[in-house]
Amino acid sequence: MFELIIIAGAAIAVLALILWGEHIPFAVGDVVRHHSSPYDCGVGYIVEIDGNNACVFFVDDMDTDVVSMSELSRCNPSEVIVKIGCLEGTVMPLDTTTFYLCAPTRSSCVFSVIDFLMLDTPTRELVKALLKAQEEGIIA
Repeated sequence: MFELIIIAGAAIAVLALILWGEHIPFAVGDVVRHHSSPYDCGVGYIVEIDGNNACVFFVDDMDTDVVSMSELSRCNPSEVIVKIGCLEGTVMPLDTTTFYLCAPTRSSCVFSVIDFLMLDTPTRELVKALLKAQEEGIIA
């Protein structure tokens, strides 16, 4: 579920780096998983980088924390489960003002249409980052 991200336009170069064991640097906005997280999945996005540490906004506890980048891995943006109130699921684009929140199980066809204006700022930024990554062809 949480693997390396390959950008479609640079897939060959990135794949070559992966095959030869080169580390692809993290960037602000990357959706990541914290391996040493005490939380269920420790998913968040990088808001700042300082040397070998990253300030990550974690979705689980809606707070930021500074962690070592060696404890992080990139997530596939189409598989990140976002919690919005009592709802949770993956996100898919609908139009410029709304998006689909799809039930986390692939076997069901349950979804909600949510307007960006209904979200708090951190959740809205996370959802928009995930949708942008999907649009730009970032895949795992």
